Amino acid sequence: MTEKNRLFTKIIYVVIIIAVLLPLIYLGSPSVPEKNDQGETTYSGGLLATKLRQAGLSDTEIGKIDPTGSTIQLATFGMKGIAIALLWHQQLDYEKKKDWQNVIHSGNQIMVLEPHFVPVWEFLGWKLAYNASADVDDYRERYAWVIRGFDFLTRGTEYNQNSPILFSSAGWTISQKIGIADEVVEYRKLFREDDDFHNTYHTRSLEERDNWLFGIPLYQKAEKLFEAGYSINNKTRLVFYSNSRMNLIHYAEWFEKDGKFGEKAKEVWRNAETHWRDFANLEVETVVPDRKDPAKKRRTSLGLAVKAAARKAEILKEIESMMEEPLRDLYLKRWKELNDLEKASMVEMLTSPYNKEPEIAVVKTRLNETVPDWEEKFRKERDSLVTEEEQKKVRAIPPVLRTEEENDLAQKSEREISQAAAAAAQKLKIPLQEQVLSVSKENFGKAEDLRQEYETLDSEERFSNMFREITNYEHHGNQCRMEQTQEAVQAREDRYNGRKRYFEPNGLFDADTGYFNAMKKWRELIENHKSEYDYVADPQFRSQFLELVEKYKVIRDKPEFGGFYPEDLPLAFVVVYECEEQDRVRELAEAYQFAQTAFGNGDFAAAERFGKTMSSIWHANMENREYLKAVPVPDYRDAVIDVAALYIRAIQKTGTPFDSQYPLTGYLNHVISRDPLAEAAVRKTGDVMMENSAPKEGYLQRVEEAALAWKPVLDKYPILTVPEDLLVDQANGLNSSNLVIYRNEMRRLARLYKQLLSRTQKEVPEDFVLSGFL
Repeated sequence: MTEKNRLFTKIIYVVIIIAVLLPLIYLGSPSVPEKNDQGETTYSGGLLATKLRQAGLSDTEIGKIDPTGSTIQLATFGMKGIAIALLWHQQLDYEKKKDWQNVIHSGNQIMVLEPHFVPVWEFLGWKLAYNASADVDDYRERYAWVIRGFDFLTRGTEYNQNSPILFSSAGWTISQKIGIADEVVEYRKLFREDDDFHNTYHTRSLEERDNWLFGIPLYQKAEKLFEAGYSINNKTRLVFYSNSRMNLIHYAEWFEKDGKFGEKAKEVWRNAETHWRDFANLEVETVVPDRKDPAKKRRTSLGLAVKAAARKAEILKEIESMMEEPLRDLYLKRWKELNDLEKASMVEMLTSPYNKEPEIAVVKTRLNETVPDWEEKFRKERDSLVTEEEQKKVRAIPPVLRTEEENDLAQKSEREISQAAAAAAQKLKIPLQEQVLSVSKENFGKAEDLRQEYETLDSEERFSNMFREITNYEHHGNQCRMEQTQEAVQAREDRYNGRKRYFEPNGLFDADTGYFNAMKKWRELIENHKSEYDYVADPQFRSQFLELVEKYKVIRDKPEFGGFYPEDLPLAFVVVYECEEQDRVRELAEAYQFAQTAFGNGDFAAAERFGKTMSSIWHANMENREYLKAVPVPDYRDAVIDVAALYIRAIQKTGTPFDSQYPLTGYLNHVISRDPLAEAAVRKTGDVMMENSAPKEGYLQRVEEAALAWKPVLDKYPILTVPEDLLVDQANGLNSSNLVIYRNEMRRLARLYKQLLSRTQKEVPEDFVLSGFL
């Protein structure tokens, strides 16, 4: 080969090499970050680097596979699915053994093989944060497992940067698992002090070292991905969007629980309210198919219900204005067409405060104007609808006193009356379509258009309200507004200070003052803002107030207070409201009158049965609401005492032995020690006993007066006549000492009286009030 040919061959080789290298450079050049003019980070690099970056893979991750593992060897031979299945089986086996380190190891291997399998990231993150953390005793170790679970999820987001589900799961884990755990106080403290964590995730300030605030950007990232078109599967969209807003509310709650109050607390709540109110304007696509076009999904917003309701009210007024006869007159005309029994059957609808139907309101107003005693009249006529004598008999028994068989029989008649009432109510109604038919001819077209608009709005309102209920939108909005008031901020601060003093030496009385002042502030808030919102009528707010009353019991149960609440307890009226909301409690007053009538008529067996039933109901109510035993609500306190007295007198008449497990023994033992009648009797007894060593003139008369002081006590608490060995509070396993002490006081006084009479050779009169204690 000539020199010229060799040169030519070399040139060809160089050209071929360059031709081969150019595609390799295009495919394999590394990714290099650069800043553009807008300060945004962009990446240059070859096609492979671009694809790896889009897939969330890096060179460092590719080297994490263990090449010696048998499952990985399977993967190298193209059987990756089988390898993942085997690893998953191993992972489940490790979990059963609670070998969490190997759970992590097998999970890592699965993720290296299939890093885009989002459900596995989500599942294992949950397992570590919730299940693994529950398997250790020390709260610091539990916290560490929570963080491992969160780290696992955030690692998953690196591989799956377009997965809103993983970002949302990470936000949920760091927010909820730390924020609502039993160890929430300890977890939040550890989270604030976790320098390694916050350095890793670049938390910008100490204030942002809060689990609720930390979770918000993760939720917001998930929202942006969803808006960009990435799936969240069948998750409820508005609930998905509510998470970041709810975190602001939880942050505001914990801002005060951490001891920060004043204007700053109001500002935090104001910020939460702003975002929560703005949330109502967010319109999203749901997973529900659109009725008009099933290929599309229905869209809604939380605020749509309010707008639809307002427009519906306008439409109803507009249609009514076009009717030839006023709607009110039509309702009354139809009411007149009902027969007397149909009208009487509707008495419950007409008296219910919850029935807001327009026709009911019109009829009720007319009845109040024209028939003052209509309710009593209707109830009597309604009962005449029942023809069977046995049904009439059981209907006369208050529901809480009926046996199961009696209740079944009574309900049968109730169903018949309810059916009659429903039929009568249906006759009263004037549907919107019928109202449209009542307008003048020239307005019919317009009215029909309004009717169709109304039906569309009605559907939209119901659909929106469904999500308002799911997200508890109304309550949280009112909560944010309430918490910004001066009364609420001061109440939170008083409670915080009271709780703090409770755990300090000699701080019990200051703790009592703190809790009492907090309740006073809540009462002021309820009274001052009732025109804006009835907080007590809201079950969730009422439960929060009652929780404070119940927590206060921890202080009042200390020996210094003897388990009693002060008579001027500020939130006692909330307890009354709660009791009145319970049907059984409301019915107990009627039941007591019925049982008392049975006793007065000489039916002592029935009175005994009724008394025992009512005693069990009152006991159950107080067991479910411990604070009822201590709250000073005279009406309920006296009602319980009266029920017990009726029962004791009934068994004395029937000869039934007193049951040592009688449910109200403990409560009677509790309240009698604070009864002014008992206190006065004990005081008089003590005075005459002290005088016994050197009695003065008229001593016998003073002993008789002391004995007479016990008569109203015995009338009120006939349980004092029960033998001491039966006066045991079986429910709490406590000896009912107060009842026994008072029995002993009466016994001592009765014996003294007998001794004084024996000195003058007189017998104790048969009508002596304490003769039963001799």
